Amino acid sequence: NTRLQVEHPVTEAVTGLDLVEWQIRIAGCETLPLAQDAIVCNGHAFEARLNAEDPRRGFRPASGLLNYFNMPDGQDGIRLDSGFAETSDVPPFYDSMFAKIIVHEKDRARALQKLCATLASVDVAGIATNRQFLAEIAAHPVFTNDEHDTDFVSAHVAQASPASNLAVAVAALAVVEDRKPETARSGRGSSGAPWGTASGWRSLLPPAPLAEVTLHDGIGARHVRFEKSAPMNHDIPGATHSCRAHVGEDCLDLSFAFSHDGPGFVVDVGQGPLHGLAIAGEHMTLLTRDEEVVFHIIDPYGAPDSVASGGGRLLAPVPGAVAAVHVTQGDAVKAGTALVVVEAMKMEHAIVAPHDGIVAHVRYAVGDLVAEGAELVVLEAASQ
Repeated sequence: NTRLQVEHPVTEAVTGLDLVEWQIRIAGCETLPLAQDAIVCNGHAFEARLNAEDPRRGFRPASGLLNYFNMPDGQDGIRLDSGFAETSDVPPFYDSMFAKIIVHEKDRARALQKLCATLASVDVAGIATNRQFLAEIAAHPVFTNDEHDTDFVSAHVAQASPASNLAVAVAALAVVEDRKPETARSGRGSSGAPWGTASGWRSLLPPAPLAEVTLHDGIGARHVRFEKSAPMNHDIPGATHSCRAHVGEDCLDLSFAFSHDGPGFVVDVGQGPLHGLAIAGEHMTLLTRDEEVVFHIIDPYGAPDSVASGGGRLLAPVPGAVAAVHVTQGDAVKAGTALVVVEAMKMEHAIVAPHDGIVAHVRYAVGDLVAEGAELVVLEAASQ
């Protein structure tokens, strides 16, 4: 084999050999350092591929800026390979793998425990990843007992499900808190006087709603409305507050404390701290004990975007390059006709007509780069 496979670190871990060095020596006309019968395997190794893809959306490729990227390198028996770092931009032009986690231990059970612990300690924000999906596989009892087969994922790993209402409420609460003026966040000008706060306090009036926020978790958009659970004259920085979150038809009473922590924030809702990372632009990553969700923060006063728009505006599902344009302005098309193809991370995504209609506008040409949510085609309904 003239090239090394992606999994070569597993072989290196169990043999203690450097296969890259071997290839270089062979290219220099040296002989193989060892014969096959001299190679001894020790212990067990796993490799997990960390991909920029969204399991909640059919493993759709995800590209963009790594607002936060923490991998626990340098520990015994753990090898982390990546060409990216925090603030790196993950482009849409290559495959979706941006890091590999390789663990080695004396036996399979210990190696699997180390893999689970390492996956749990990896934090990524800014783009969707398959980290939680990998963690669920590694922790599943069928996989733990080495009873899996090629049907394992479809049979045992849960399909994409919407974020829990608690996660949605906490994410919306973080957006509200992050949008407060710096004076309210830091406590300056709030020593007993409500004028510098953004809590919705009004003189001689009942407490106003804290805010209304709409979030999208890759499966659906949900609207969150907050109200104070009890009258409060003003916010006290660092104190625990009470509010009521209305998420769809569900109502949650939250006793929360919000604080900033490095690149992200911590919200304690009485069930232990929930960590969020990098509210940046329109996206936020929320990490709870059981969930990892990338939320799209929808501005109700902004222009229609990839989440909120509808009608005849056909939008790019992923950032990438236009690989094909099959229609021109004025064409009559039938429902299901492929109009434009966008290529991202070696995958092609066809944008098809949702109904019969007339192509009113084609916004891009072959080779153009498009952002997620970019309007590709405007399709008008066919006249009766």
